[in-house]
Amino acid sequence: MDLKGLLPKDKHDIQAVERCISIGFPKIIQILPELLTWIQDMNWPVAKLLAPFLSTIADHLETEIRTILQGGDETWKYSLMTEIIVNSSQLRANLNDELLRLAEKPTESEQIEKLDLIAMDILRK
Repeated sequence: MDLKGLLPKDKHDIQAVERCISIGFPKIIQILPELLTWIQDMNWPVAKLLAPFLSTIADHLETEIRTILQGGDETWKYSLMTEIIVNSSQLRANLNDELLRLAEKPTESEQIEKLDLIAMDILRK
């Protein structure tokens, strides 16, 4: 099966997301990093459908999520923190160092997006 062909073509490609969800984990494990890119902005229709699904398998995305939290895309960090990390106790524990850094030493742009406050809330859970 060509899993890359299952990826959304644009932010409105709800049918592609529905196909991925119906095929399910672990069959789509190879395209999980690419699916994660579709929640960069929770205003996208595909993101609203994809985030709850990815939240159920978040532990398998730890490496990719850690990399994103260390990067410079604050909108993507916000989406991950509010939609994925907050819902996974295992992921919260495994990403403790990144969350502490966000809470205690945020960059100026992270502060503007209030990622420090979100990180503090997640750490309190």
